[in-house]
Amino acid sequence: MTRIIACAVLVVGLLAGLPGPGAAASYDLKGKTVTFVGWWDYLDKFAPGKEREGRIQEAEKKFNCKIVAKPLNWDDYTSLLMTRLLSGDSEYDVWLMNHNFFWQLAARDAFCPLDKVLPQSYYKSLPKARQGAVKVMSHGGNTYGFGSYGNILGCLRFMAYNKTMFEREGFPDAQKLYEQGKWDWDHCLDIANKATKDLDGDGNPDQWGLSSLWHWGVALSNDGKLTRADSKGRPIFTGDEINVTEGMAMYLDLYEKYKVCLDDDWGGDQFVAGKVAMQPLEFWRFEFIGPKMKDRWGIVPVPKGPRAADYRYPNLQLESLVLPANSKDPKAFVALADFLFTAEDHDNDISGSIKAGCPDRVSAEIVKRGVENWKGEMYDLNLGAVAGQVWSDALMAWLNGEKSAAVAMKEVKPAIQTAINDFFAPKKK
Repeated sequence: MTRIIACAVLVVGLLAGLPGPGAAASYDLKGKTVTFVGWWDYLDKFAPGKEREGRIQEAEKKFNCKIVAKPLNWDDYTSLLMTRLLSGDSEYDVWLMNHNFFWQLAARDAFCPLDKVLPQSYYKSLPKARQGAVKVMSHGGNTYGFGSYGNILGCLRFMAYNKTMFEREGFPDAQKLYEQGKWDWDHCLDIANKATKDLDGDGNPDQWGLSSLWHWGVALSNDGKLTRADSKGRPIFTGDEINVTEGMAMYLDLYEKYKVCLDDDWGGDQFVAGKVAMQPLEFWRFEFIGPKMKDRWGIVPVPKGPRAADYRYPNLQLESLVLPANSKDPKAFVALADFLFTAEDHDNDISGSIKAGCPDRVSAEIVKRGVENWKGEMYDLNLGAVAGQVWSDALMAWLNGEKSAAVAMKEVKPAIQTAINDFFAPKKK
């Protein structure tokens, strides 16, 4: 398929004067219907009786349009969006985009490049966390994501630790180590070694130092990335870089060499039961863990890797708004979405999540700092979908101990890069 460039025709003259998110600019959409497409109805907060009731009616009057939601099936989401695009039905659409769906559609030139429409001052005016999201929703030198919609906090990973156990065992407090800049994997391993114990003498640990690590999360904490963009914005496989392979080796050592990690408890049940000293979890889980905890607990970042410049906050999922490539009036749709989903709403949502999920003031300050300092660190390109069996075979060879991370990644690099290049090659009609 050749590049769909319908919206590019509209960009001449549009760069000047676009206000920041939530500003008062309006555009006359001449009574047209604007469809907010997602895998769920994300306009639900504007429904009667909900917290932002009435805003859709205000927007419809201000922009002279009709606003509707159109939920599509998750399993067929990308194909249904492409059907809307190719049929021309998407000219007045605003699309909700997940980072995995993004790459499938970016490879098919399905999005309007908004950096051709929006000035850089617009992006700089976004909440800091959304600036990171926009960075993820970019490809080939073009920026596609926009706006303040999307609470990135939910799937950011932080480390929960059992304060009661730490005090009982005489471990240094993790939050104090963090404040001193010493909360790293070396200190974490030392604590995990001491915390892992066989309490009943049956030869098996009953108390664990760590639980259910995410291998790419450990690599990200070491400033490792599986892909990086080159000067033209194209993904280049970097899984053989030492930041990645060192993180991968560290992950496996925690399980196999030091044997301090409980596995297969992704929900944190054993942490809640007081049997795990530390567990990295997506932030949304803390709201459910807190009421169940009998022990005192706290939150710190994932420990800093030896090559990391600072603490990192691995993100598992990301949402953002984008526009389809045939968008009829991209500047107007951005302004409309920003009127509906304001930066103030974003900040209030983040504050509400922090209040609901954090056990104490110090934890809340740490989490807030993490949101503000998140710059898009995640494994955004799904190599399993891009490279298939080649990628999965390389991972299994490493996880099964057949090859070191360094050897496995180096061997697979040429094939993975070829798969990436093929994935993003121009598509024929």
